[in-house]
Amino acid sequence: MNKSIEDISFDESNDCYVKPIDVSELINNRNFMQDTRLNLIAEIKRLDERIKNTEKNIYKHCTHNWVYDPSSYMDRTKYFCKDCKLWRNDCWYN
Repeated sequence: MNKSIEDISFDESNDCYVKPIDVSELINNRNFMQDTRLNLIAEIKRLDERIKNTEKNIYKHCTHNWVYDPSSYMDRTKYFCKDCKLWRNDCWYN
């Protein structure tokens, strides 16, 4: 679509010139953002899985130094490792 000076109008309420909205460009931008979002969600899931596997290895190999956490008085697990920062609950890391 060739643009001309007639395609641009003056909006007196905002005191500026306004281009007409190109719907196809908006659709392309939306599609690009949706694709990017889906790719980022997939990457987050991959990273979550890698973190989970890494924490399993840390839990197995760390010589834990358990410390009581008074702020977790309502939680079932009240101790965490001072070194690796994992909680004393092996069910979470199996």
